[in-house]
Amino acid sequence: MKITPGGFGAIDDHFVPFMPISDLLRIMAVRLNATKSLDKDMIVALSLTDMKNRAEPSDYSLHIRTGILEALPKEAETAEFTVATDSLVWKNLGLGKLDPHEAVEKGEVTITGGEPEAFYEFLGLFN
Repeated sequence: MKITPGGFGAIDDHFVPFMPISDLLRIMAVRLNATKSLDKDMIVALSLTDMKNRAEPSDYSLHIRTGILEALPKEAETAEFTVATDSLVWKNLGLGKLDPHEAVEKGEVTITGGEPEAFYEFLGLFN
């Protein structure tokens, strides 16, 4: 019997493009490491560049505070920085399938209003 690695990163790559962003954000809420994020209070704006003029929202406010992720489908009024990327890249980042450093280096993710290190720190709060 072969034992395969578990977790959300084991979701088959063929299913990822069809996953609604709302489902991914719920997965990210579960993946948040409460211990690492217990003393955090940060808001990150997310702009999904390929979702403009679609049924699903393209802008999200991701608020981590006291070990909880609150993801709201609206523009963040005050954010430490903004992440702009397409929905498939964000899904792969959120599932832990894509290295954030590599995504930034390749230009798949753009960080505005802050440094890439803040983005890496943000994603480092997730298991």
